[in-house]
Amino acid sequence: NCLINSKNLKIIFFDFDGVLTDNHLFSDKYGNEIIRSSKYDSYSFIRLKEELNIIPYIITSELSETHKKRAEKIGINIIQSKCSKSLIVESILAEMDINYNMKNKLLPKTIFIGNDVNDLTVIPVVDLFCCPSDSHSDVLQQSDFIFETKGGEGIVKELFQHLSKN
Repeated sequence: NCLINSKNLKIIFFDFDGVLTDNHLFSDKYGNEIIRSSKYDSYSFIRLKEELNIIPYIITSELSETHKKRAEKIGINIIQSKCSKSLIVESILAEMDINYNMKNKLLPKTIFIGNDVNDLTVIPVVDLFCCPSDSHSDVLQQSDFIFETKGGEGIVKELFQHLSKN
């Protein structure tokens, strides 16, 4: 029943593996990768953009053509880099003229959803840090908001349900 006020929300950053996927990867003998993600998230991304005018962004340290193709298919910007995620988020926020030094958890402008310890670096530069219910224990302890949903099982759908549309 907990709502996140979306009145000022401009951008939501998503980690890929473990958030938009179930954190499992299948590969064949040729190195082709197959990931598992929820179709519920695909439509929820569209709703974030069209109904709430929120920009979704994927930031992943996985340099994978599979991830890139999935992001293209659902129409989401993706950055694949081994750089610190906090530096990437800072750069995007600077481009959008969003001051990350003025944090507001009650009226967030920025949200990051991650599941692993490398995602924790963004906490100082986003208003809300959220995670799936099956995240790393350190992430669960430091999250502002923990979804009931596990990674890859409809995180974006659940997020959309928690966003107040006022």
